[in-house]
Amino acid sequence: MQQGALRTNLLDLAARDGVPVEDVLVADASRRTTALNAYVSGFGATRRIVVYDTLLRAPQREVELVVAHELGHAKYDDVLHGTLIGALGSAFGAILLYLVFDPAAAADEGHLDHRSAGGRRAAGADDDRRVPAGPGPEPDQPAHRGQGRRARAGPDAGSGHVHRHAKKRLATTNISDLTPNAVEYVLYASHPSSPERIAMARTWARLNGVPIP
Repeated sequence: MQQGALRTNLLDLAARDGVPVEDVLVADASRRTTALNAYVSGFGATRRIVVYDTLLRAPQREVELVVAHELGHAKYDDVLHGTLIGALGSAFGAILLYLVFDPAAAADEGHLDHRSAGGRRAAGADDDRRVPAGPGPEPDQPAHRGQGRRARAGPDAGSGHVHRHAKKRLATTNISDLTPNAVEYVLYASHPSSPERIAMARTWARLNGVPIP
């Protein structure tokens, strides 16, 4: 990002949050999407703030809000926590699948003992017949997604009127579902819905005696 007020303010935000940032980069995202986004990349002193060029079309205060949200994740190590929870959840899911499908394998092997030499082999762990078909959530997804929603709710607090305008812009541009199906929300949603996030900002404002957006 070129030198200017926005770059200076983003670096100041990182410094106030205690998040060491080496540089501010602009991603050429408009070649593939109209979505608005930003993120913090890297670890330790190698961290960089990355802003989508599409987001730069929004007012500067809204860009700063989105980046402040991402810096909050970096400050509280949400990515690390999410990775650990995801790894533990995957391990649990693998064990669960083994316990569910291993008895079937044992039964197949028992039947195979009574078949002729030309009989069909039992379905093993590498057999496609043993793999559940069709799309569906992994066993660890609800816990992992729930942790992600809680992590993303924290950095939203205290954003006021700028928060409301930014969330409306993000929801409109990114074509967000404002009233997601409850089951899909629990299984797949990585963020609270936009109305939820605006409601949290209003609650924070009410509790802290500032104008309610």
